[in-house]
Amino acid sequence: MAKLSNVSAAAIEAVQNASPSRLVSVDPNRVEFATDTLGRSIGARKLHALDMFELTLLLGEHSGNQAALNQALMAASVVSIEGRDVTRPISLLALKARIRELDFPGYIAASEAVAKFAPPEELNVDAIKN
Repeated sequence: MAKLSNVSAAAIEAVQNASPSRLVSVDPNRVEFATDTLGRSIGARKLHALDMFELTLLLGEHSGNQAALNQALMAASVVSIEGRDVTRPISLLALKARIRELDFPGYIAASEAVAKFAPPEELNVDAIKN
């Protein structure tokens, strides 16, 4: 469980601390992949400002809970599971279903995929190793 929080934190930190010029330069359709411990290919794309805004509205009063927000951000970044395209959750029920499907192995893979969007100098390598 500690590994999940470290990897997720590194991916979220990389997105939050990236300079605006680097954030703009990312192809909005770019998808990165990682394989989870169950052997599933998990594809993720970098969330953009509108995605984050809509997800914050979706979480409502829970959007202030950083752990819940980080988990929702990671689940919402997933666009492919085992080659099957999946859409961004637009309801709390759909978000819960995505989280259930990913579980911890899928979260870790999604974190690894999202971390690939960060330039190497902005990635906290020590956090990923733990």
